[in-house]
Amino acid sequence: MHTMSEQLQTRAEHSRSLEDAERFRAIETLKEIGLLAPLSELETFHGRVGENHANEPWTVNPVFANGRNDNGNFNVNTRPTLYTGSRDNALEFARSRGREFIYPEYIEAMRDREANASKWPMSEVEKDDLWQSIARKYQGEIHDIVSVNPDAVVIDLNFDVQTLDEVTLEKYKGALNKLAIGVSEGSPLGFDDRHAFKPFKEVINRRLPTRIKQEEVSLYAEEAGIDESVALQLASAYNARQVMQIAPSYAAGRLLGSQRDIHTDVINLVNEGQVELPLNMEYVQRYFREAGIVGVQQPIYSATINRKMIAISLFDLEKVATEEQAKAQRQSTWRQVGQFAARLDEITEKTREQEGTDTRLPLLRAIQDDPHVKPEKIVELASQLTSFGHIFKEDTGNWEKFSLAEHTETVLQNFDENFADNLPVQMLAPMRLAILAHDIGKPAAAIKGEIHNQKDFNQIYANGFLKEVGLPVRDRKMILAIIGEGADLAFDINIRGAGQSAKAAMYKLAKDTLREYIRSRVSDEEINGFAAMCSMLQICDGGAYTSMGVTNKGRGNVSHRNAPSFNHSYAQPVGFGKRGIRLRRHDESSADHIQTPTADEEFFRV
Repeated sequence: MHTMSEQLQTRAEHSRSLEDAERFRAIETLKEIGLLAPLSELETFHGRVGENHANEPWTVNPVFANGRNDNGNFNVNTRPTLYTGSRDNALEFARSRGREFIYPEYIEAMRDREANASKWPMSEVEKDDLWQSIARKYQGEIHDIVSVNPDAVVIDLNFDVQTLDEVTLEKYKGALNKLAIGVSEGSPLGFDDRHAFKPFKEVINRRLPTRIKQEEVSLYAEEAGIDESVALQLASAYNARQVMQIAPSYAAGRLLGSQRDIHTDVINLVNEGQVELPLNMEYVQRYFREAGIVGVQQPIYSATINRKMIAISLFDLEKVATEEQAKAQRQSTWRQVGQFAARLDEITEKTREQEGTDTRLPLLRAIQDDPHVKPEKIVELASQLTSFGHIFKEDTGNWEKFSLAEHTETVLQNFDENFADNLPVQMLAPMRLAILAHDIGKPAAAIKGEIHNQKDFNQIYANGFLKEVGLPVRDRKMILAIIGEGADLAFDINIRGAGQSAKAAMYKLAKDTLREYIRSRVSDEEINGFAAMCSMLQICDGGAYTSMGVTNKGRGNVSHRNAPSFNHSYAQPVGFGKRGIRLRRHDESSADHIQTPTADEEFFRV
C-alpha cells in the first residue's frame, strides 16, 4: 500500500519533457565541458542571523536583496541574490554575523551600567552573563537551499573557453546554439508596439549584424519606421542573444552587477576600439529560466569571515527554497489537493482498464500521457479536430482581436509557468482540458451578437468538444462545472471579494459535482481540490488580459505582452522576466501597466 506522497508526484519528479530532449542533451554537454554544474551536487547552505522570538521560520523571498538589508548581508550584487556555500562556511558566516549584532548591544549595556553610576565594577562572570543574555536574543541559522527542479544548474564562472580544443569548442558552440531562444520570446514587445517586430526583423535580415552598437539604434529605428525606445529593446535583446551563444557566463556577471533592464557595456572591438553595446537583461533572465540556470558558482572574498571562499550565488529565487520551505510547500499543496488528485488518478486508471486498447485521439493522448506537453502543441492538436478544430482560428470577440487559439495558448502558458510545477501530475490533464474548453463557445456567441450569453454557448460547445476529444460523460460533467459556475464563483470570491454565500455556493457545487463524478462519499479535501481548479482557471484566464500575459503570434513570428486590462487585480511580478501572475492582496499595489524593459534617459544621449 503506497502512501499519498509516494503515489503523487509533481511533473518535475515524474519525468522530463520529451519535446525538450535536444535542450537537455545540450545542457548535459555543457556539464561535461565544465560550463554548467548541477545544483543538486553542490553544497548550497545559507548562513544568517535569526532571532529566537521569530514566529515564522525563515524562507527564501524572491525579492531578497543583499545590499545592506534587514538580514545584515552586504555584497556587490545589485539584484535579488542569495549567497550559499559549504555548510562550514555558512555556519562560520552565521556566527561571525551574530557577533556583529551582539557586540554593539553589549557595549551599549555596559555604558548604561556606567551611566547609572554602579559603585562596583562588573566581574568577569557578570560580563559573561550579560553577553549570553544578549546572545540568546539572536541565533545563528544555516539553511540548505534546494530547487524544485531536479535538473537545475549553475554557471561556473571559473570556466575558461580559451582552454578548449577545437573539437570541444565546436561542441560548446553547438550546445549553446540549441539553448538559444528568439528575440521577442526573450523580451516580448508591449501590446501597443506588437507590430514593430516584423519591420525590425526585416532590417536585421538585410544587415545581418553580429551586434548592434548603441549609436546605431536610432538608425535601425529610422530604417524600420519604429520608435527608438522599441528599437532599443529589440536591439539589446538581439545583442543578448548573440552573447548567450558565445559566453553566457559574461551575461550572468552583467546580470548580477546591474539593476538596469537594459545594461550598457563598453567593450573593446578589434579595428573599432571602444564601443557601447546595449544588453537586454529581460532576455538574459528568460534564457536562464528556460535552461534551468538558477545561479553562478564563483570565488569571492568574504569580509565577514575574512577569507576567500567558493560561493553559489542564486539569482532565480522563485525557483529555489530552503529545504524546510520546499517541504512545507509540498505538504500544503498535498493537503489542499492531494486527495482530489489521488481520486482523479484512481478513476483514470479504472477507465483505461475498462477500455482495453488505446483508442484515444492524439490530443487526449498527449494531454494525459505527457505532463510537459507544450501549450502550442496542445492548441495545434485541438485545431486538427474534425468538428471543432476550425473554431480555434476564429476571433473571440474581444477588442484585442485575439483568436481562440492565441488566447487559449496564453492561458495554458500562464498555467504552465505559475501552477503546473507545484501540482500533483494527476491534476495537469483535467486542468488543461478545462482551459482548452473554457472559451470554446465564445466565437459563436460573438458572431451571433450574443457575447452576453457566452456562458451558455461555452457549455454547449464545450460538451460537444470534450465528447469529440473522447472524454467519458462524467469527466465532461466535471469539467463543464469547473468552466461554468465554478469559474464564475471563483471570480466572485477572488476578484469581487464575495463573502460566505459565494463560498457556500462553491462548496455545494463541488460536493454535488464530485458526488456524481466519484460516486461515493466526498471528503472536504476533495472539495478543496475542485475549488482550487476553479480558482486556477480564473486566475490564468484573467491573467491573459494583463501585461504579464504573453501572446505568441504564430510560430517563429513574434511574442508580445498583452494589454493591461486586468492589471488592477494582480500583483506586480517580482521574479525573472516579469511574467508571474498572482492575485494582489488588498494591501498591495496593482501590477505596473508597463512590464517591458526600459532604459535610463542617459541611454539616448547619442
